[in-house]
Amino acid sequence: LPSPAAHAPAVERPLDTSDWKTYRNEELGFAIKLPPRWETDYKIEVIETIGKGFGAVAFSKEVVGIDNLSTGEIISRDYTIFSITAVTKDWWEQELSYEQPHPSLLGKNNEKVYVYISGQDNDQREYEEIEQVVKSFEINR
Repeated sequence: LPSPAAHAPAVERPLDTSDWKTYRNEELGFAIKLPPRWETDYKIEVIETIGKGFGAVAFSKEVVGIDNLSTGEIISRDYTIFSITAVTKDWWEQELSYEQPHPSLLGKNNEKVYVYISGQDNDQREYEEIEQVVKSFEINR
């Protein structure tokens, strides 16, 4: 007979974030902790939207694949795995009025609302990292 321990559910080990560095964006007013590979393997792009202090930071990776099966053409494109956007309170209120999926709320202050989206085809490791990145989010004071 197998031992009772053989049937015990697997205990998930929390992701070790001790070597993660802080990414600060002074312009948008926030800080997050990033896995080391995000700083080396992923492209970090800052996008200004409606003016100073508003915009997004997108984290993407290069994906190489076959574009056309009949020709075998190989293409490369950037795939966004995670992005944070600083928006106005008016924009956020309008966004919530639409009957559609919305970005997820990270936090608010007197001037801005911070939201995020994550890619839908991320691997399990990226999902776990994103969860920890979200937990580390702080609005600069």
